[in-house]
Amino acid sequence: MKPYRPSNGSEGCIFESQWCMCCLANNICQTPLNAMIYEIGDPQYPKQWIYKDGKPTCTSFRSKNEKRIRKAKIDKQTGDLFRCDT
Repeated sequence: MKPYRPSNGSEGCIFESQWCMCCLANNICQTPLNAMIYEIGDPQYPKQWIYKDGKPTCTSFRSKNEKRIRKAKIDKQTGDLFRCDT
């Protein structure tokens, strides 16, 4: 599989908002940091970021919306501002 690397900061932010922000490992994952530190050909470049079916994908992604996750208390006036639909 072909490794994925964002071509610029904007693309990186979009990718992280679609994948990283909605992932269970968001606060402990080192993949985004390693993607910035290492070149795509480096052996330490994250193998989790790949193209799958022609689209950038993170193979380590685990949805925050999985049933085993505790339900967060949502402010009834504000709503869920950071809901992940992935």
